[in-house]
Amino acid sequence: MSFRRTSKTLRARRYWDLRGKHFTPVESREFSKLTRKYPALQRLIASRTALWAGFVQECQRKGWETEHRRFTEWRTKVVGFYGRQRAKRKRDKDTGLTVETLANWIVKKDVHGREYRVPKISPWEWYDWVFQRLPEELKWDTPRGHRTKQPDVEVDKIQTRRWVEDLKKSIERTTDEREQARFRQQIKNLEGSLRKR
Repeated sequence: MSFRRTSKTLRARRYWDLRGKHFTPVESREFSKLTRKYPALQRLIASRTALWAGFVQECQRKGWETEHRRFTEWRTKVVGFYGRQRAKRKRDKDTGLTVETLANWIVKKDVHGREYRVPKISPWEWYDWVFQRLPEELKWDTPRGHRTKQPDVEVDKIQTRRWVEDLKKSIERTTDEREQARFRQQIKNLEGSLRKR
C-alpha cells in the first residue's frame, strides 16, 4: 500500500512520510509535529522499521497473502505493541518494557474522564520512554507545549526596554535585510512580553 500524497504543508508531508514508515494515523498525526532532527523520533522510526521487517517475515511464514489479512494482522500487532498484558511482571520481548509500562501506553479515558468505547494508543508515552533512555547529549527539548506548560519567566521591564532600544540601533547600523528582519522579530517578541505584564 502506497502512502505517497501531494501535500501542500510541511506537516502534511511529515504525516505521509511517517505513514509510509508504517506508523498508525494517530502516531503519524502526533509525531508530524516534530522534525526528523530529534534523536528520539529517529529511534522510534528505527524501532517501527524493525517491527515491520519482522512482520513481513511472519507474513511470508504464515502465508498471509491478501492485503486485508495483512492489514488486520498488522493493526493487531501494533495494538499489541502498546497494550500487551502479562500474567506476571516480566519484560516484553519486543520492547523490553514491563507490563505496568505497557499498560500506561493505552488511554482508556478522555480529558473529561469518560471511558472510550475502544481504548486509544498514546504515542507520546512511547516517545517519552525512548527520550528518557537517550544519552544526555541527545536529549533536546521538543515542541510539546500542549502537554507541559512552561513556567513564566519574569524579566525586568527597564532591562527589556533597553534591549529594544539596542535592537533598534542595530537595525539602523546594518544593511542586511535578513538581520534587520531578525532584529524586528526580536523587538516584537520583547514588546509582546512587556504587554503581558
